[in-house]
Amino acid sequence: MNKFTMEQTMTVLMTMDLHPDKKLVLHLAQHFDSPRQGLFRSCKQAIMLDTLGFDWDTTEVKLPDYISFMGQTTATMRKLIELNHLQWFLKDTEDNGRIMSDPSFTIDLDSQSKDVIEEIQEKEENLGDWE
Repeated sequence: MNKFTMEQTMTVLMTMDLHPDKKLVLHLAQHFDSPRQGLFRSCKQAIMLDTLGFDWDTTEVKLPDYISFMGQTTATMRKLIELNHLQWFLKDTEDNGRIMSDPSFTIDLDSQSKDVIEEIQEKEENLGDWE
């Protein structure tokens, strides 16, 4: 069986005709030893804050109540973006120097996003720590 690199699978995923939220859910569910769908809301918030120009090292993002990062209930944007490989979802800016992101990615909090979040929370109530 072929093993594809994350870069190969993300290149394919980002070109698929799916809502950006679904792409993020698939990424969090498939690319890690333990699925991280429970981090959907925090990861999406880190992506949005990057788009708005917030500093990666000083901006803290709240984690779900049932997840902690090194004993903390928040994580910096940098930790969320780098440990969850979210660079694929970032808008291209001079600040982050990214050229890989999906040009059609937009941040919205419509009902579809809320449905995805509720669906994730129902399935993943006890994920524990991640590092």
